[in-house]
Amino acid sequence: MRSSVPPARGFFRFTGAYRGTSRKMTKIPRGFTLIEIIAVLVIIGVLAALAIPRYADLQDKARDMAAKAAVAEGMARVNQMAAKMILTSNGTIPDAQSVVGELTGSYTHAGDFGISYSVSGTTGVVVSASGTSANVAGGTASGTAMLPTSS
Repeated sequence: MRSSVPPARGFFRFTGAYRGTSRKMTKIPRGFTLIEIIAVLVIIGVLAALAIPRYADLQDKARDMAAKAAVAEGMARVNQMAAKMILTSNGTIPDAQSVVGELTGSYTHAGDFGISYSVSGTTGVVVSASGTSANVAGGTASGTAMLPTSS
């Protein structure tokens, strides 16, 4: 007659042969060991130590790139104002001072940036942008737009 052994239940299971040999009770492995958890935490710490400085650099670069975009907007406004002044004055090319005078009144903001205009020579307009809101504070850039000259 064959002896039947019921299936193991709960936390322990039986191993080994059942005919005349001793039975061992072994634990079924569950969960993670302390060493495994510490290894994962060390890996996460190393990754965080490498990623945080790069993230801060990316924020600074993003502010500067946004400021450059605001300068490009200001330069486009300079060109547009110069073209408008040429068209309204029967083809007379304006000087930089008159273009800056027209722009300074109502064209001094581009999104989160304040734009300022200044004269550089007779045909150059320096466009500067600086962040005015908290998320772009510290972002600055400048560029020079050249007005057309008569040939």
